[in-house]
Amino acid sequence: MTCIYRKLKCAFSGEPCFVCCLKNLKESTTTRLSYSVILIVVVVLSTASHEGGLMGMLHSKVTVFGQFSLRYFQYKSELSSLCSLLHAGENCTRFSGYIGIYRLCLPLFLFHTVMALLTVGVSSSQTLRGRIHNGFWAWKVLMLLGLYICAYLFPTLEELVFVWMILGIIGGLIFIYVQHITLIDFAYELNGIWHAKSRKCMWYTFLIYLCTIVLYLATVAAYTLFIISYGLPKQCSLNLTMTGINGGLTGLFAICSIFSNT
Repeated sequence: MTCIYRKLKCAFSGEPCFVCCLKNLKESTTTRLSYSVILIVVVVLSTASHEGGLMGMLHSKVTVFGQFSLRYFQYKSELSSLCSLLHAGENCTRFSGYIGIYRLCLPLFLFHTVMALLTVGVSSSQTLRGRIHNGFWAWKVLMLLGLYICAYLFPTLEELVFVWMILGIIGGLIFIYVQHITLIDFAYELNGIWHAKSRKCMWYTFLIYLCTIVLYLATVAAYTLFIISYGLPKQCSLNLTMTGINGGLTGLFAICSIFSNT
């Protein structure tokens, strides 16, 4: 009952969420997990809505999933009726393709923009804005649902697709930049902790070298896949050039990072 009570407080008040089986988690960790769950759900739905995803496979009648695709065609008329009832177009085309992805990502962008503006300069989780950031999850979900309803009912989204593409590029660049800073900060701090502990335990030295080797191998594998998948099949010079420049800069920065005075 205590767990249920605290969950209700997390949903309708400014109390932070917590995991019942992990009571020692910090409120900042559970807040990050809550926002991450929302992001993961939207990413999964966006992947399914993509033309190359689940909706695209169903529309193109590719029976990749065997029994699942067979059941889809068995109930296709019922699904078409549901799409007509929702005014989502034939085969729910308003939910699929890049337009469907924009309808999923635009409300999430607006939600996080509002939350970012509300929490600028917050230094304590005990303030009102800090409590809004950590709690009130039921109201946040209702806000998200309202934004999704508005995005679905927005009549001219298809006509403004070029504008959304430009905004998507700008937002994507900002997101990648922030993630890079966060990732570098995290790696630097973790390396400092492991390096300090390696003086007392050799296992941490082994972990540092192991993680370094694994990450470099993963990077080489990723660039190889980029070239094979996006450059060589159609001899796309732009993709090959961008991959080469990015890989070259990555290698240069990796060499510079070896020297302590750089």
